[in-house]
Amino acid sequence: MQQDEMFSRIGLLGQIDPHPLTLVLISDDTHIALEQKSRTSGRIGGEWTGEDKSGAIHIRLRTEANSLETTLEITPHLTSLSGSEVLPAFKAIDFLYTNSQSKNLELQTLHGKSIYSNPTSTNMQILDQETILPWYELLLSLKEIHDEALVDFQCPDFASLNEKQVQRWKEIEHLLKGECVIRHWDTIKICRESDKPVALPAGIAVLSELIATIGTQRIPLGYTQRLLNAAFMDIPKNNENEYILHSEG
Repeated sequence: MQQDEMFSRIGLLGQIDPHPLTLVLISDDTHIALEQKSRTSGRIGGEWTGEDKSGAIHIRLRTEANSLETTLEITPHLTSLSGSEVLPAFKAIDFLYTNSQSKNLELQTLHGKSIYSNPTSTNMQILDQETILPWYELLLSLKEIHDEALVDFQCPDFASLNEKQVQRWKEIEHLLKGECVIRHWDTIKICRESDKPVALPAGIAVLSELIATIGTQRIPLGYTQRLLNAAFMDIPKNNENEYILHSEG
């Protein structure tokens, strides 16, 4: 007679650490919190891996059972910054920038207990200062914009950025700090509100909304006033309600 066949599968249940460990990586006056990704132990030793909130800094701490020798491996993943939150991204870059100058490292618990402070046993893919500086300046501009914005936004896709966008963020950073930005201009269109003639050359004040474009988002940041030295102007034939002002240059 035919018999019903039944199949079963037996496997190990994935273990969940009930007490994940958070460590703090310190370099001079900067620090970065690292959340546990995995923790294992066995006959040959133990290993702890973790990363910061932005995912830009990964560490691997390993201790050999026989020799009790501990090594620390740190790997920066800058590609993880795209799409991450702005403040954690800046904090990670700030840490890497500080470390590129000092090379001092110490690993501690949240309570301040030192776990590791032996640079000679550290395998870190350290980014030199020249490499990390553009990232630091870029994230600093985004942080300044984020601090003043009324809406939240995340880091854009850094792989698709162009120099014009980066320069605009730098200008906005200076403006938010109360500084003046000097730019060259050729022509600008303004609305004609009256038939009263404008005597040129003259200084023209233009009030406009300050918008930062981050990825696909337009972030309003208030208003700016531009002061222009206009040498002469044109009135378009197809639109008599506009002036086209020309610079002195």
